[in-house]
Amino acid sequence: MKQHSTQMAVFEVLANNLVRSKYAMAKALGVQPIMINNYMHKGTRMSTDTANKFTELYQIEITDIYDNRSKVNEVDSNSV
Repeated sequence: MKQHSTQMAVFEVLANNLVRSKYAMAKALGVQPIMINNYMHKGTRMSTDTANKFTELYQIEITDIYDNRSKVNEVDSNSV
């Protein structure tokens, strides 16, 4: 299985016509359409859940996942 950063994985799927449009990709991943542009041009990383869905759909593993669960655990442990 291929491995790429969020940005490179999205570019590869679009360049190889594995999806009809950025809108179709966003819908399949369950994210807002603007997120596809953010992944491509702003360096935004995919969440764990989105990256797992991306891997299921396109057989490309995301290497730079943003794990928002660790941030939640960090906040919870600081509030005790």
